[in-house]
Amino acid sequence: LHALLAQRPYDDQEAEQSHQEAKETRNLHQQLQGSSEAVVVLDGSTCNELGGTEAPTIQRSGTATALTRRKDGLGLYTFDRLRELVPASDNQIMSELQAKGALLLDGCWRLVDPGYLGQLLELLILTAQSEGWSLDALPLELLAASLAADGYQPELTAHCVSQYGRHVPASGATCSETESLMQVDGTPGPGTWMLDEDKVCMHFAQKQFAAIASATVGALVDEEQPRLLGPALSLTQFLVGWQAAVPFGMQVAVGMLRGEALVEGKGSSAMVRALRQQELSADPRERFQALFSIRQQWEATELEPFLVSLKVPGQTAAALLLKYARASQLTPDAPVFYTAK
Repeated sequence: LHALLAQRPYDDQEAEQSHQEAKETRNLHQQLQGSSEAVVVLDGSTCNELGGTEAPTIQRSGTATALTRRKDGLGLYTFDRLRELVPASDNQIMSELQAKGALLLDGCWRLVDPGYLGQLLELLILTAQSEGWSLDALPLELLAASLAADGYQPELTAHCVSQYGRHVPASGATCSETESLMQVDGTPGPGTWMLDEDKVCMHFAQKQFAAIASATVGALVDEEQPRLLGPALSLTQFLVGWQAAVPFGMQVAVGMLRGEALVEGKGSSAMVRALRQQELSADPRERFQALFSIRQQWEATELEPFLVSLKVPGQTAAALLLKYARASQLTPDAPVFYTAK
């Protein structure tokens, strides 16, 4: 399923095209206003039988004026098409789509490029701050309408909120992510939403890691270090820059980096390196080999976060550890360490 959706994620290029088309559409509306010859046809965007989309068309009677957006259909899949291609039940497919953070856009299920989603998150935060909305109480419909004026599709705004936040019931008490009032098609329901502090802070941590990696391009690289690891940086310096980047009122913590980075050393000499589990292989043997190439010995609490995304039917994380690693413990009170078998 992931291989199919990854063929054509929604990204900056497509977003720019969408924004330009929205601008042209508004201009055409202005041109057509007041004309008795104007006929506006706004057909709902649907996927064609190849999986492509055709957006609303604006036409003017008696003229050649028209705006039509078409796609070639490659890499776009409706749910019916996914049902034909993926050997799983409808519930399993839908569950996996939600787990992958897929979005139903113009009738097709799409992944959203992480870089674009992060940019949208930052714009969403700036919009909320300019409107005086608390990040703990975002009015989704008003927020989507505000961003739609700049060409951002409401579905994408709602998707961004659902990926980085959770629903706030009318009573004011928050519900868990699994109870976040997601609708049948995977999109968030209307109402008030709050941004999740851990998720938002991790976005800015990943952005800072990317900036560090970009700044070291062309510099001398330590060939002894596995390529999965990012450049080393003083943990103290990293925390200062990270805290300065997150929205006001949010507080960063080293514990948020679990499964996203390695912290080596303690105190003022501690260093941090990016190591995102998404970059690790989905094959258990390859993932354990990669992890033990980074460290010959792992403490259990440090290793486990990098196994969370490892899904093998019929096997738990504990079973995989028994199969691919050897546990050792000096005393009953000592921490458990793992080495490669």
